[in-house]
Amino acid sequence: MKAESPDHPLTAAEAASLLEQVELRRERAHADLGASWFPLVLFGGLGVAAALLSLATAPVALAPFWLVAGPLGGVLTARHYMRRERRLGIARAGLPYAAVAVTLIVAASFVGGAGSGLVRELGPALVVAAGYLAFAWLERSLAVAAVALAIGGLAGVLAVARPPAVAELAMLGTGALMLASGLALRSRMETR
Repeated sequence: MKAESPDHPLTAAEAASLLEQVELRRERAHADLGASWFPLVLFGGLGVAAALLSLATAPVALAPFWLVAGPLGGVLTARHYMRRERRLGIARAGLPYAAVAVTLIVAASFVGGAGSGLVRELGPALVVAAGYLAFAWLERSLAVAAVALAIGGLAGVLAVARPPAVAELAMLGTGALMLASGLALRSRMETR
């Protein structure tokens, strides 16, 4: 493509092609900025660890675990995205993401700690599913929406089946779904 100069202005076709390339690069940069793999891997791993901790000790050990792990995971996720923003040279409004994250952590803790029966056992997974639906909407990500729906579906299956250690199975399943999805998204991002 010729460079624009007073003697050689862009043709309509060249201008359209240039605009198309700019739009594709803009979409790619925004997709790279919003890549959802990191929080899925981080919080998926934390979910698996929490389930194993609960099975090995007692569910009461989860309160101090999430009291530290939840906010620390939030800080690490915010740091990850701020570094990506600097590297890519673009930014997005962080407040909606922070609001969803805080609401998710508070609501899951409240439901898991104050609820009883199936609400206590499966409520946190449903809150996580709702939170990730909100993240999917913010990101306009079908992949994150699919993860959220899978978590909700898992909670539904566990509610019907009512196996022993249902809360731990919900945590383990939620964590495993998030972890596997995050790793798959990361792998897909690397192959683009």
